[in-house]
Amino acid sequence: MNTKSELFFIDLEETIIHSFSDPVLCNASRIRDFLWKNDAKEIHIFSYAIYNDADKEEFNRDIKTSIQSVLGLPIVSCASVLDMVKADEELTGVKFEKGHEVSEYIQLRGKKDGFINYVLSRGGNFTRAVLVDDIVPDLTVTHRTKGWSIELWNVNSI
Repeated sequence: MNTKSELFFIDLEETIIHSFSDPVLCNASRIRDFLWKNDAKEIHIFSYAIYNDADKEEFNRDIKTSIQSVLGLPIVSCASVLDMVKADEELTGVKFEKGHEVSEYIQLRGKKDGFINYVLSRGGNFTRAVLVDDIVPDLTVTHRTKGWSIELWNVNSI
């Protein structure tokens, strides 16, 4: 039995909402069509707008329901940047300075490398991981031996 899956992530600011402080939806039909065309079953959030647990709580309370409603898919996880930092440190051994880890991580990794490391830190139990974001290049990283790919899709390209 193949237990590997496809993982679909979306960014928040300027991708599906204008900003965290102004969560008006944008690009919703474009993202919904892309997810449906790719047979997505659920969504994960990968956004540098969510720094910590307080931001996650605000997202879950104020924004999550409207995104799920318009996309017609459940949001099953939402990592904060602090979660991403911890996952990156465990994967790479790089230690970010306490108290400055969010800004250091974002500056050092950027969205492309941050996403790749985050997906790899979750283990190899996937065949395809996809991020839709407003700042990433259209790019696919493939590991032929392990049989997985990580895809970055700019929201303006879908």
